[in-house]
Amino acid sequence: MLLLIVGCGDAGMEELQADAMSAREGCLVQQGDAGARICYGMSVEEIEAVAGAGTSDEPRMRSYAGGLKVGYRGDKAVFLSIQGPESAYATVRGIAPGTRKDEMKSRYGSQYAIDETPGNLDYFYDLSTKTPLARETLLRQRGPEAMEETLVVSAMFDGEGRASRVMILDRRMAVYFN
Repeated sequence: MLLLIVGCGDAGMEELQADAMSAREGCLVQQGDAGARICYGMSVEEIEAVAGAGTSDEPRMRSYAGGLKVGYRGDKAVFLSIQGPESAYATVRGIAPGTRKDEMKSRYGSQYAIDETPGNLDYFYDLSTKTPLARETLLRQRGPEAMEETLVVSAMFDGEGRASRVMILDRRMAVYFN
């Protein structure tokens, strides 16, 4: 399984340089099928064509097989989460539950990493300019609508430094959970 994760992360490596943003940054790749992607902004119908039918466990949130959870604003996916040892997905850079924090930093970079606690690691990207954002830029950002233009790649880590949950969402969802 490790080879599949690394293989997915290596695809198009010229676009996946550390401390830069790829056009595919908002996507999860289904393990074992490099062509099957679930991306930020997709509709329920598009996601369920890849992941199968989901179950609704709370308003605007659906759970799918393989440890995938998707939150929607209207019909648009704005929250992608993978967790559990049997996760069937990874980020386009190959980060999945179980990945070590230092490995995530090596793939995403250190320059824009927000790494304030051992339990979290976050990266922020401007969707309109396709650039990583520094902490100073985030502090100036105002209003939920502006936050919809900021993509967040975030991971939560256990006491051993391994990802327990990996998320891709917009900043509005991260801050207001809507």
